Amino acid sequence: MYSPARRLPPHLAAGLFGLLAGAAPSAAQDVIHAFSGQSGDDFGLAVSDAGDVNLDGYADVVVGAIQDGVPSAGAGYARVFSGVDGTSLHTFHGDDPGDTFGNSVGSAGDVNMDGVPDVVVGAVWDDAQGAFAGSVRVFSGADGAVLLNLLADSPGDFFGLRVSSAGDVDGDGRVDILVGAVQWMFNDKGYARVYSGADGSILHHWNGAHNGSQFGYSVSDLGDVDIDGSPDVVVGAWFENLGASGTGSARVFSGASGAVLYTFAGKPGAHMGSSVATAGHVDTDGVPDIILGASGDATAGSYAGGAYVYSGASGALLHAFHGFSPGDQLGNAVHGAGDVDGDGRGDLVVGAIHAEPAGQYSGSAYVFSGADGALLNQLDGTQPSEFLGGGVSGAGDVNGDGAADVIVGAKLSDLGQVDGGAAWVLSGRAFVEAFGQGCAGLSATSSGTPSLGDTLVLKLAGALPGAPAWPFLGVSESAWQGLPLPLDLGLFGAPGCLLLASPDIVLPSQIAGATGQASFSLGLPLTSTLVGKRVFAQWLALDLAAVPIAIASTNGLGVTVQP
Repeated sequence: MYSPARRLPPHLAAGLFGLLAGAAPSAAQDVIHAFSGQSGDDFGLAVSDAGDVNLDGYADVVVGAIQDGVPSAGAGYARVFSGVDGTSLHTFHGDDPGDTFGNSVGSAGDVNMDGVPDVVVGAVWDDAQGAFAGSVRVFSGADGAVLLNLLADSPGDFFGLRVSSAGDVDGDGRVDILVGAVQWMFNDKGYARVYSGADGSILHHWNGAHNGSQFGYSVSDLGDVDIDGSPDVVVGAWFENLGASGTGSARVFSGASGAVLYTFAGKPGAHMGSSVATAGHVDTDGVPDIILGASGDATAGSYAGGAYVYSGASGALLHAFHGFSPGDQLGNAVHGAGDVDGDGRGDLVVGAIHAEPAGQYSGSAYVFSGADGALLNQLDGTQPSEFLGGGVSGAGDVNGDGAADVIVGAKLSDLGQVDGGAAWVLSGRAFVEAFGQGCAGLSATSSGTPSLGDTLVLKLAGALPGAPAWPFLGVSESAWQGLPLPLDLGLFGAPGCLLLASPDIVLPSQIAGATGQASFSLGLPLTSTLVGKRVFAQWLALDLAAVPIAIASTNGLGVTVQP
Protein backbone atom coordinates (compact mmCIF):
# COMPACT_ATOMS: atom_id res chain seq x y z
CA MET A 1 0.00 0.00 0.00
CA TYR A 2 1.04 3.59 -0.55
CA SER A 3 1.29 5.82 2.43
CA PRO A 4 -1.45 8.49 2.35
CA ALA A 5 -0.86 10.94 -0.51
CA ARG A 6 -0.35 14.54 0.52
CA ARG A 7 -0.98 17.62 -1.60
CA LEU A 8 1.56 20.40 -2.14
CA PRO A 9 0.67 23.39 0.09
CA PRO A 10 -0.31 26.51 -1.89
CA HIS A 11 2.71 28.54 -0.77
CA LEU A 12 5.11 25.82 -1.94
CA ALA A 13 3.26 25.48 -5.24
CA ALA A 14 3.58 29.22 -5.80
CA GLY A 15 7.29 29.08 -5.01
CA LEU A 16 8.01 26.18 -7.31
CA PHE A 17 6.05 27.47 -10.28
CA GLY A 18 7.58 30.89 -9.81
CA LEU A 19 10.93 29.22 -10.41
CA LEU A 20 9.53 27.71 -13.60
CA ALA A 21 9.46 31.11 -15.27
CA GLY A 22 13.08 30.56 -16.23
CA ALA A 23 12.84 26.86 -17.00
CA ALA A 24 13.22 25.59 -20.54
CA PRO A 25 10.35 23.91 -22.42
CA SER A 26 10.79 20.26 -23.25
CA ALA A 27 9.00 17.50 -25.09
CA ALA A 28 5.85 15.60 -24.36
CA GLN A 29 3.65 12.01 -25.85
CA ASP A 30 0.07 11.95 -24.71
CA VAL A 31 -3.20 13.53 -25.80
CA ILE A 32 -3.02 17.31 -25.45
CA HIS A 33 -6.56 17.95 -26.71
CA ALA A 34 -9.52 15.80 -27.66
CA PHE A 35 -12.23 17.50 -29.74
CA SER A 36 -15.56 15.95 -30.73
CA GLY A 37 -18.59 16.72 -32.84
CA GLN A 38 -22.34 16.37 -32.39
CA SER A 39 -24.15 13.20 -33.41
CA GLY A 40 -23.82 12.61 -37.15
CA ASP A 41 -21.31 15.41 -37.79
CA ASP A 42 -18.48 13.32 -39.31
CA PHE A 43 -16.22 15.66 -37.34
CA GLY A 44 -12.55 14.83 -37.92
CA LEU A 45 -12.95 13.74 -41.54
CA ALA A 46 -10.36 16.44 -42.31
CA VAL A 47 -7.73 17.86 -39.96
CA SER A 48 -4.83 20.28 -40.36
CA ASP A 49 -2.47 22.65 -38.66
CA ALA A 50 -3.69 26.24 -38.88
CA GLY A 51 -0.62 28.24 -37.88
CA ASP A 52 -0.78 30.67 -34.97
CA VAL A 53 -4.18 32.18 -35.75
CA ASN A 54 -4.67 34.06 -32.48
CA LEU A 55 -1.05 35.20 -32.24
CA ASP A 56 -0.51 33.82 -28.75
CA GLY A 57 2.75 32.08 -29.62
CA TYR A 58 1.21 28.59 -29.95
CA ALA A 59 0.19 26.71 -33.09
CA ASP A 60 -3.54 26.22 -33.65
CA VAL A 61 -5.48 23.53 -35.55
CA VAL A 62 -8.53 23.26 -37.81
CA VAL A 63 -11.01 20.37 -38.09
CA GLY A 64 -13.70 19.75 -40.71
CA ALA A 65 -17.17 18.21 -40.13
CA ILE A 66 -19.24 17.63 -43.24
CA GLN A 67 -22.71 16.84 -41.87
CA ASP A 68 -23.57 19.48 -39.28
CA GLY A 69 -25.45 16.95 -37.17
CA VAL A 70 -27.84 15.95 -39.94
CA PRO A 71 -26.59 12.78 -41.67
CA SER A 72 -26.39 13.17 -45.45
CA ALA A 73 -28.03 16.59 -45.30
CA GLY A 74 -25.88 18.99 -43.30
CA ALA A 75 -24.12 21.96 -44.85
CA GLY A 76 -20.95 21.14 -42.93
CA TYR A 77 -18.55 23.29 -40.94
CA ALA A 78 -14.89 23.82 -40.11
CA ARG A 79 -13.69 24.87 -36.68
CA VAL A 80 -10.38 26.43 -35.65
CA PHE A 81 -9.18 25.56 -32.15
CA SER A 82 -6.61 27.23 -29.93
CA GLY A 83 -3.55 25.09 -29.44
CA VAL A 84 -2.88 26.38 -25.95
CA ASP A 85 -6.26 25.71 -24.34
CA GLY A 86 -8.47 24.05 -26.97
CA THR A 87 -11.07 26.81 -27.11
CA SER A 88 -12.89 27.48 -30.39
CA LEU A 89 -11.49 30.49 -32.25
CA HIS A 90 -13.58 30.40 -35.44
CA THR A 91 -16.38 28.30 -36.90
CA PHE A 92 -17.04 28.53 -40.65
CA HIS A 93 -20.25 27.07 -42.13
CA GLY A 94 -21.35 25.82 -45.52
CA ASP A 95 -24.20 27.54 -47.31
CA ASP A 96 -26.72 24.78 -47.97
CA PRO A 97 -27.57 21.25 -46.83
CA GLY A 98 -25.52 18.71 -48.74
CA ASP A 99 -22.57 21.03 -49.48
CA THR A 100 -20.21 18.79 -47.41
CA PHE A 101 -18.35 21.96 -46.51
CA GLY A 102 -15.34 20.94 -44.41
CA ASN A 103 -14.48 17.80 -46.38
CA SER A 104 -10.99 19.32 -46.75
CA VAL A 105 -9.27 21.93 -44.59
CA GLY A 106 -5.84 23.48 -44.42
CA SER A 107 -3.69 26.36 -43.41
CA ALA A 108 -3.66 28.88 -46.25
CA GLY A 109 -0.74 30.89 -44.93
CA ASP A 110 -1.06 34.66 -44.68
CA VAL A 111 -3.10 35.36 -47.81
CA ASN A 112 -4.10 38.95 -47.06
CA MET A 113 -0.73 39.95 -45.55
CA ASP A 114 -2.14 41.10 -42.21
CA GLY A 115 0.35 39.06 -40.19
CA VAL A 116 -2.21 36.37 -39.30
CA PRO A 117 -2.35 32.95 -41.02
CA ASP A 118 -5.59 32.22 -42.86
CA VAL A 119 -7.62 29.04 -43.42
CA VAL A 120 -8.78 27.26 -46.60
CA VAL A 121 -11.85 24.98 -46.68
CA GLY A 122 -13.34 22.83 -49.44
CA ALA A 123 -17.03 22.06 -50.06
CA VAL A 124 -16.87 19.29 -52.64
CA TRP A 125 -20.65 18.96 -53.18
CA ASP A 126 -21.48 22.66 -53.31
CA ASP A 127 -23.89 23.09 -56.23
CA ALA A 128 -23.30 26.79 -56.95
CA GLN A 129 -22.01 25.72 -60.40
CA GLY A 130 -24.28 22.68 -60.72
CA ALA A 131 -24.70 19.37 -58.92
CA PHE A 132 -21.53 18.19 -57.20
CA ALA A 133 -19.48 20.96 -58.76
CA GLY A 134 -17.75 22.03 -55.55
CA SER A 135 -16.23 25.21 -54.19
CA VAL A 136 -13.39 26.47 -51.99
CA ARG A 137 -13.21 29.41 -49.61
CA VAL A 138 -10.32 31.14 -47.92
CA PHE A 139 -11.12 32.75 -44.58
CA SER A 140 -9.25 35.39 -42.62
CA GLY A 141 -7.63 33.97 -39.53
CA ALA A 142 -7.95 37.37 -37.90
CA ASP A 143 -11.70 37.99 -38.18
CA GLY A 144 -13.18 35.09 -40.18
CA ALA A 145 -14.05 37.19 -43.24
CA VAL A 146 -14.15 35.47 -46.64
CA LEU A 147 -11.00 36.43 -48.57
CA LEU A 148 -11.47 34.24 -51.67
CA ASN A 149 -14.41 32.28 -53.06
CA LEU A 150 -13.25 29.81 -55.73
CA LEU A 151 -15.75 27.90 -57.86
CA ALA A 152 -15.64 24.80 -60.04
CA ASP A 153 -16.09 24.97 -63.79
CA SER A 154 -18.88 22.44 -64.23
CA PRO A 155 -21.26 20.04 -62.51
CA GLY A 156 -19.56 16.85 -61.32
CA ASP A 157 -16.12 18.41 -60.95
CA PHE A 158 -15.85 17.51 -57.24
CA PHE A 159 -13.76 20.65 -56.95
CA GLY A 160 -12.25 21.16 -53.51
CA LEU A 161 -11.97 17.49 -52.65
CA ARG A 162 -8.49 18.46 -51.43
CA VAL A 163 -7.08 21.91 -50.69
CA SER A 164 -3.75 23.32 -49.62
CA SER A 165 -1.64 26.40 -49.53
CA ALA A 166 0.73 26.49 -52.51
CA GLY A 167 3.20 28.96 -51.05
CA ASP A 168 3.98 32.17 -52.93
CA VAL A 169 4.20 30.65 -56.40
CA ASP A 170 4.18 33.87 -58.43
CA GLY A 171 6.49 35.89 -56.18
CA ASP A 172 4.03 38.70 -55.50
CA GLY A 173 4.45 38.46 -51.73
CA ARG A 174 1.14 36.66 -51.16
CA VAL A 175 0.67 32.95 -50.67
CA ASP A 176 -1.39 31.14 -53.29
CA ILE A 177 -3.94 28.32 -53.08
CA LEU A 178 -3.85 24.78 -54.51
CA VAL A 179 -7.10 22.93 -55.27
CA GLY A 180 -7.85 19.45 -56.61
CA ALA A 181 -10.96 18.47 -58.63
CA VAL A 182 -11.29 14.75 -59.45
CA GLN A 183 -14.26 15.02 -61.89
CA TRP A 184 -15.33 11.60 -60.67
CA MET A 185 -19.02 11.68 -61.55
CA PHE A 186 -18.55 11.94 -65.31
CA ASN A 187 -15.39 9.82 -65.46
CA ASP A 188 -13.27 12.74 -66.63
CA LYS A 189 -9.52 13.16 -66.09
CA GLY A 190 -9.54 15.42 -63.05
CA TYR A 191 -7.55 18.63 -62.66
CA ALA A 192 -5.58 20.69 -60.18
CA ARG A 193 -5.09 24.44 -60.09
CA VAL A 194 -3.05 27.05 -58.30
CA TYR A 195 -4.97 30.27 -57.67
CA SER A 196 -3.48 33.66 -56.89
CA GLY A 197 -3.91 34.63 -53.27
CA ALA A 198 -4.07 38.25 -54.38
CA ASP A 199 -7.04 38.11 -56.76
CA GLY A 200 -8.08 34.47 -57.27
CA SER A 201 -6.84 34.28 -60.86
CA ILE A 202 -5.58 30.93 -62.16
CA LEU A 203 -1.77 30.69 -62.10
CA HIS A 204 -1.40 27.02 -63.09
CA HIS A 205 -3.78 24.37 -64.43
CA TRP A 206 -2.91 20.67 -64.82
CA ASN A 207 -5.08 17.84 -66.16
CA GLY A 208 -4.97 14.13 -65.44
CA ALA A 209 -3.46 11.65 -67.90
CA HIS A 210 -6.66 9.77 -68.76
CA ASN A 211 -10.34 9.54 -67.91
CA GLY A 212 -10.96 8.02 -64.50
CA SER A 213 -7.45 8.73 -63.22
CA GLN A 214 -8.90 10.97 -60.48
CA PHE A 215 -6.04 13.40 -60.82
CA GLY A 216 -6.39 15.97 -58.05
CA TYR A 217 -7.59 13.43 -55.50
CA SER A 218 -4.75 14.65 -53.27
CA VAL A 219 -2.74 17.88 -53.35
CA SER A 220 -0.10 19.54 -51.20
CA ASP A 221 2.44 22.30 -51.05
CA LEU A 222 6.05 21.10 -50.80
CA GLY A 223 8.34 24.05 -50.43
CA ASP A 224 11.12 24.76 -52.91
CA VAL A 225 12.15 21.33 -54.19
CA ASP A 226 14.16 22.46 -57.21
CA ILE A 227 15.83 25.39 -55.40
CA ASP A 228 14.78 28.01 -57.94
CA GLY A 229 13.30 30.39 -55.38
CA SER A 230 9.69 29.40 -56.03
CA PRO A 231 7.75 26.80 -53.98
CA ASP A 232 6.59 23.64 -55.72
CA VAL A 233 3.54 21.38 -55.32
CA VAL A 234 2.54 17.72 -55.59
CA VAL A 235 -0.69 16.25 -57.01
CA GLY A 236 -1.92 12.67 -56.72
CA ALA A 237 -3.99 10.63 -59.20
CA TRP A 238 -4.72 7.46 -57.29
CA PHE A 239 -6.55 5.68 -60.13
CA GLU A 240 -4.07 6.45 -62.88
CA ASN A 241 -2.86 3.44 -64.84
CA LEU A 242 0.82 4.20 -65.33
CA GLY A 243 2.23 1.13 -67.03
CA ALA A 244 -0.17 -1.19 -65.20
CA SER A 245 -3.69 -1.14 -63.80
CA GLY A 246 -4.30 0.90 -60.65
CA THR A 247 -0.73 1.92 -60.02
CA GLY A 248 -1.75 5.44 -59.16
CA SER A 249 0.71 8.29 -59.43
CA ALA A 250 1.95 11.49 -57.91
CA ARG A 251 3.53 14.32 -59.87
CA VAL A 252 5.64 17.13 -58.51
CA PHE A 253 5.19 20.39 -60.43
CA SER A 254 7.38 23.46 -60.55
CA GLY A 255 5.68 26.43 -58.96
CA ALA A 256 7.60 28.74 -61.27
CA SER A 257 6.91 27.16 -64.66
CA GLY A 258 4.35 24.43 -64.02
CA ALA A 259 6.69 21.82 -65.51
CA VAL A 260 6.75 18.26 -64.16
CA LEU A 261 9.75 17.77 -61.88
CA TYR A 262 9.07 14.17 -60.79
CA THR A 263 6.57 11.43 -61.55
CA PHE A 264 6.16 8.63 -59.02
CA ALA A 265 4.08 5.51 -59.68
CA GLY A 266 3.03 2.71 -57.38
CA LYS A 267 2.98 -1.01 -57.93
CA PRO A 268 0.00 -2.50 -59.80
CA GLY A 269 -3.11 -1.96 -57.70
CA ALA A 270 -1.25 0.16 -55.13
CA HIS A 271 -3.18 3.38 -55.84
CA MET A 272 -0.27 5.65 -55.08
CA GLY A 273 -1.50 9.20 -54.71
CA SER A 274 -4.31 8.25 -52.35
CA SER A 275 -2.59 10.90 -50.27
CA VAL A 276 0.34 13.25 -50.83
CA ALA A 277 2.11 15.75 -48.59
CA THR A 278 5.28 17.53 -47.76
CA ALA A 279 7.47 15.39 -45.52
CA GLY A 280 9.55 18.27 -44.25
CA HIS A 281 13.33 17.94 -44.06
CA VAL A 282 13.81 14.22 -43.57
CA ASP A 283 17.35 13.73 -44.88
CA THR A 284 18.87 17.05 -43.71
CA ASP A 285 20.12 18.10 -47.16
CA GLY A 286 18.23 21.40 -46.94
CA VAL A 287 15.66 20.41 -49.58
CA PRO A 288 12.11 19.52 -48.50
CA ASP A 289 11.11 15.91 -49.07
CA ILE A 290 7.87 14.23 -50.18
CA ILE A 291 5.61 11.58 -48.63
CA LEU A 292 3.12 9.65 -50.76
CA GLY A 293 0.40 7.25 -49.65
CA ALA A 294 -0.49 4.07 -51.56
CA SER A 295 -3.45 2.63 -49.69
CA GLY A 296 -3.83 -0.38 -52.00
CA ASP A 297 -0.19 -1.46 -51.80
CA ALA A 298 0.04 -5.24 -51.36
CA THR A 299 3.68 -5.52 -50.25
CA ALA A 300 2.56 -6.64 -46.76
CA GLY A 301 -0.68 -8.28 -47.87
CA SER A 302 -3.73 -7.38 -49.91
CA TYR A 303 -4.59 -3.72 -49.29
CA ALA A 304 -2.23 -3.54 -46.34
CA GLY A 305 -1.17 -0.23 -47.87
CA GLY A 306 2.06 1.70 -47.87
CA ALA A 307 3.63 5.12 -47.52
CA TYR A 308 6.78 6.18 -49.36
CA VAL A 309 9.14 9.04 -48.60
CA TYR A 310 11.19 10.47 -51.47
CA SER A 311 14.04 12.95 -51.56
CA GLY A 312 12.99 16.33 -52.88
CA ALA A 313 16.53 16.86 -54.18
CA SER A 314 16.93 13.65 -56.19
CA GLY A 315 13.67 11.73 -56.12
CA ALA A 316 15.42 8.82 -54.41
CA LEU A 317 13.42 6.61 -52.06
CA LEU A 318 14.26 7.42 -48.43
CA HIS A 319 11.72 5.29 -46.53
CA ALA A 320 9.02 2.73 -47.28
CA PHE A 321 6.37 1.96 -44.64
CA HIS A 322 3.85 -0.83 -45.03
CA GLY A 323 0.65 -1.85 -43.31
CA PHE A 324 0.88 -4.26 -40.42
CA SER A 325 -1.97 -6.50 -41.63
CA PRO A 326 -3.85 -7.15 -44.88
CA GLY A 327 -6.66 -4.64 -45.34
CA ASP A 328 -5.13 -1.91 -43.13
CA GLN A 329 -4.97 0.57 -46.04
CA LEU A 330 -2.02 2.32 -44.44
CA GLY A 331 -1.26 5.47 -46.41
CA ASN A 332 -4.84 6.61 -46.89
CA ALA A 333 -3.62 9.79 -45.14
CA VAL A 334 -0.02 10.99 -44.80
CA HIS A 335 1.74 14.14 -43.69
CA GLY A 336 5.00 15.48 -42.41
CA ALA A 337 4.87 15.54 -38.60
CA GLY A 338 7.67 18.01 -37.98
CA ASP A 339 10.54 17.12 -35.67
CA VAL A 340 8.74 15.05 -33.06
CA ASP A 341 11.71 13.40 -31.36
CA GLY A 342 14.12 16.34 -31.38
CA ASP A 343 16.80 14.79 -33.59
CA GLY A 344 16.79 17.58 -36.16
CA ARG A 345 14.97 15.55 -38.84
CA GLY A 346 11.39 15.75 -40.00
CA ASP A 347 9.23 12.81 -38.88
CA LEU A 348 6.09 11.39 -40.54
CA VAL A 349 2.48 10.73 -39.52
CA VAL A 350 0.53 8.07 -41.44
CA GLY A 351 -3.06 6.84 -41.12
CA ALA A 352 -4.35 3.30 -41.57
CA ILE A 353 -8.09 3.80 -41.70
CA HIS A 354 -9.02 0.11 -41.89
CA ALA A 355 -6.62 -1.24 -39.27
CA GLU A 356 -8.41 -3.34 -36.66
CA PRO A 357 -6.96 -2.69 -33.19
CA ALA A 358 -10.48 -2.66 -31.71
CA GLY A 359 -12.57 -4.36 -34.38
CA GLN A 360 -13.30 -3.80 -38.06
CA TYR A 361 -12.33 -0.35 -39.37
CA SER A 362 -11.43 1.00 -35.93
CA GLY A 363 -8.29 2.48 -37.52
CA SER A 364 -4.83 3.54 -36.37
CA ALA A 365 -2.35 6.35 -36.88
CA TYR A 366 1.42 6.06 -36.61
CA VAL A 367 4.28 8.50 -36.18
CA PHE A 368 7.52 7.29 -37.78
CA SER A 369 11.06 8.60 -37.37
CA GLY A 370 12.42 10.42 -40.39
CA ALA A 371 15.92 9.35 -39.38
CA ASP A 372 15.55 5.56 -39.32
CA GLY A 373 11.87 4.81 -39.89
CA ALA A 374 11.30 3.59 -36.33
CA LEU A 375 7.80 3.76 -34.89
CA LEU A 376 7.75 6.68 -32.43
CA ASN A 377 4.09 6.82 -31.44
CA GLN A 378 0.77 5.17 -32.20
CA LEU A 379 -2.89 6.04 -31.65
CA ASP A 380 -5.49 3.31 -32.09
CA GLY A 381 -9.22 3.45 -32.52
CA THR A 382 -11.21 2.08 -29.60
CA GLN A 383 -14.40 0.94 -31.35
CA PRO A 384 -15.38 -0.73 -34.64
CA SER A 385 -16.02 1.58 -37.60
CA GLU A 386 -14.38 4.58 -35.94
CA PHE A 387 -12.12 5.12 -38.99
CA LEU A 388 -9.35 6.68 -36.93
CA GLY A 389 -6.51 7.84 -39.16
CA GLY A 390 -8.78 9.04 -41.94
CA GLY A 391 -7.21 12.46 -41.47
CA VAL A 392 -3.71 13.15 -40.17
CA SER A 393 -1.47 16.20 -40.12
CA GLY A 394 1.40 17.82 -38.39
CA ALA A 395 -0.02 20.29 -35.88
CA GLY A 396 3.00 22.48 -35.18
CA ASP A 397 4.08 23.03 -31.59
CA VAL A 398 0.69 23.22 -29.92
CA ASN A 399 1.76 22.96 -26.28
CA GLY A 400 4.88 25.12 -26.47
CA ASP A 401 7.27 22.39 -25.38
CA GLY A 402 9.67 22.82 -28.28
CA ALA A 403 8.64 19.58 -30.03
CA ALA A 404 6.29 19.07 -32.97
CA ASP A 405 2.80 17.69 -32.31
CA VAL A 406 0.34 15.91 -34.62
CA ILE A 407 -3.44 15.84 -35.11
CA VAL A 408 -5.45 12.74 -35.99
CA GLY A 409 -9.12 12.48 -36.96
CA ALA A 410 -11.74 9.70 -36.66
CA LYS A 411 -14.91 10.65 -38.48
CA LEU A 412 -17.26 8.18 -36.73
CA SER A 413 -15.85 8.22 -33.23
CA ASP A 414 -18.34 8.18 -30.37
CA LEU A 415 -16.03 10.24 -28.16
CA GLY A 416 -18.67 12.97 -27.77
CA GLN A 417 -21.88 11.62 -29.31
CA VAL A 418 -22.76 8.66 -31.49
CA ASP A 419 -20.97 8.98 -34.84
CA GLY A 420 -20.11 12.56 -33.98
CA GLY A 421 -16.47 12.10 -34.89
CA ALA A 422 -13.38 13.28 -33.05
CA ALA A 423 -9.90 14.68 -33.44
CA TRP A 424 -6.96 14.28 -31.09
CA VAL A 425 -3.85 16.43 -30.81
CA LEU A 426 -0.96 14.22 -29.74
CA SER A 427 2.24 15.49 -28.22
CA GLY A 428 5.48 14.11 -29.55
CA ARG A 429 6.71 12.39 -26.41
CA ALA A 430 5.46 11.49 -22.93
CA PHE A 431 4.31 14.26 -20.60
CA VAL A 432 6.35 12.62 -17.84
CA GLU A 433 9.65 11.02 -18.84
CA ALA A 434 11.91 8.98 -16.58
CA PHE A 435 15.62 9.75 -16.82
CA GLY A 436 18.76 8.54 -15.12
CA GLN A 437 18.98 5.57 -12.78
CA GLY A 438 18.38 5.35 -9.05
CA CYS A 439 19.98 3.19 -6.39
CA ALA A 440 19.35 -0.53 -6.78
CA GLY A 441 15.68 -1.28 -6.17
CA LEU A 442 14.45 2.33 -5.92
CA SER A 443 12.25 3.90 -8.59
CA ALA A 444 10.09 6.97 -9.18
CA THR A 445 6.95 6.91 -11.32
CA SER A 446 3.83 9.04 -11.62
CA SER A 447 0.12 8.96 -12.34
CA GLY A 448 -2.35 11.65 -13.29
CA THR A 449 -1.80 14.42 -15.80
CA PRO A 450 0.51 17.44 -15.41
CA SER A 451 -2.16 19.80 -16.77
CA LEU A 452 -3.23 23.14 -15.36
CA GLY A 453 -5.66 22.62 -12.50
CA ASP A 454 -5.02 18.85 -12.37
CA THR A 455 -3.09 16.70 -9.93
CA LEU A 456 0.09 14.76 -10.67
CA VAL A 457 0.91 11.99 -8.18
CA LEU A 458 4.62 11.32 -7.61
CA LYS A 459 5.22 7.71 -6.56
CA LEU A 460 8.13 5.99 -4.79
CA ALA A 461 8.78 2.26 -4.85
CA GLY A 462 11.53 0.07 -3.41
CA ALA A 463 12.24 1.90 -0.15
CA LEU A 464 12.55 0.04 3.15
CA PRO A 465 9.26 -0.21 5.06
CA GLY A 466 8.91 2.68 7.47
CA ALA A 467 11.74 4.67 5.90
CA PRO A 468 11.38 8.45 5.72
CA ALA A 469 11.39 9.72 2.13
CA TRP A 470 11.35 13.18 0.58
CA PRO A 471 10.10 14.06 -2.90
CA PHE A 472 11.67 17.19 -4.31
CA LEU A 473 11.28 19.37 -7.39
CA GLY A 474 13.62 21.58 -9.35
CA VAL A 475 14.06 23.48 -12.56
CA SER A 476 17.30 21.90 -13.77
CA GLU A 477 18.78 18.49 -14.55
CA SER A 478 22.21 19.91 -15.36
CA ALA A 479 23.28 22.05 -12.38
CA TRP A 480 22.42 22.96 -8.80
CA GLN A 481 24.06 25.69 -6.70
CA GLY A 482 26.99 25.76 -9.11
CA LEU A 483 27.50 21.98 -8.95
CA PRO A 484 27.11 19.94 -12.12
CA LEU A 485 24.40 17.28 -12.19
CA PRO A 486 24.27 14.32 -11.95
CA LEU A 487 26.05 14.44 -8.55
CA ASP A 488 27.39 11.24 -6.91
CA LEU A 489 25.95 10.83 -3.40
CA GLY A 490 28.93 8.80 -2.22
CA LEU A 491 29.77 11.52 0.31
CA PHE A 492 26.43 10.78 1.94
CA GLY A 493 27.04 7.05 2.23
CA ALA A 494 25.47 6.07 -1.08
CA PRO A 495 28.25 5.63 -3.66
CA GLY A 496 26.88 5.29 -7.18
CA CYS A 497 23.53 6.81 -6.23
CA LEU A 498 22.97 10.08 -8.05
CA LEU A 499 21.33 13.42 -7.46
CA LEU A 500 19.71 13.94 -10.87
CA ALA A 501 17.48 16.99 -10.32
CA SER A 502 18.11 20.28 -8.56
CA PRO A 503 16.36 20.15 -5.13
CA ASP A 504 14.89 23.64 -5.35
CA ILE A 505 11.71 22.71 -3.48
CA VAL A 506 11.90 19.87 -0.95
CA LEU A 507 8.39 18.59 -0.32
CA PRO A 508 7.08 17.30 3.02
CA SER A 509 8.51 13.96 4.13
CA GLN A 510 6.55 10.74 3.60
CA ILE A 511 6.87 7.40 5.38
CA ALA A 512 7.19 4.34 3.14
CA GLY A 513 4.47 1.79 3.72
CA ALA A 514 4.82 -1.91 4.43
CA THR A 515 5.72 -2.59 0.79
CA GLY A 516 8.24 0.25 0.58
CA GLN A 517 5.98 2.60 -1.35
CA ALA A 518 4.94 6.21 -0.84
CA SER A 519 3.22 8.93 -2.87
CA PHE A 520 2.69 12.68 -2.95
CA SER A 521 -0.01 14.62 -4.82
CA LEU A 522 1.11 17.73 -6.64
CA GLY A 523 -1.58 20.19 -7.72
CA LEU A 524 -0.81 22.46 -10.67
CA PRO A 525 -2.11 26.04 -10.54
CA LEU A 526 -4.29 27.51 -13.30
CA THR A 527 -1.55 29.73 -14.73
CA SER A 528 -1.43 29.67 -18.55
CA THR A 529 2.16 30.96 -18.71
CA LEU A 530 3.29 27.64 -17.25
CA VAL A 531 2.24 25.66 -20.32
CA GLY A 532 5.28 24.02 -21.91
CA LYS A 533 7.50 24.62 -18.88
CA ARG A 534 9.64 21.80 -17.53
CA VAL A 535 10.11 20.69 -13.93
CA PHE A 536 12.23 17.80 -12.63
CA ALA A 537 11.28 15.48 -9.78
CA GLN A 538 13.15 12.89 -7.74
CA TRP A 539 12.85 11.07 -4.40
CA LEU A 540 15.45 10.70 -1.65
CA ALA A 541 14.91 8.03 1.02
CA LEU A 542 16.86 6.92 4.05
CA ASP A 543 18.56 3.54 3.81
CA LEU A 544 17.93 2.42 7.38
CA ALA A 545 19.84 -0.84 6.84
CA ALA A 546 23.10 0.92 6.11
CA VAL A 547 25.69 1.55 8.82
CA PRO A 548 25.77 4.43 9.23
CA ILE A 549 22.31 5.27 7.83
CA ALA A 550 22.66 6.55 4.24
CA ILE A 551 20.67 8.48 1.66
CA ALA A 552 19.32 6.57 -1.35
CA SER A 553 17.92 8.12 -4.53
CA THR A 554 15.50 7.18 -7.31
CA ASN A 555 15.60 7.87 -11.01
CA GLY A 556 14.46 11.34 -12.07
CA LEU A 557 11.20 12.40 -13.72
CA GLY A 558 11.03 15.19 -16.28
CA VAL A 559 7.55 16.75 -16.23
CA THR A 560 6.24 19.08 -18.93
CA VAL A 561 3.27 21.24 -17.93
CA GLN A 562 0.32 20.84 -20.30
CA PRO A 563 -2.66 23.10 -21.06
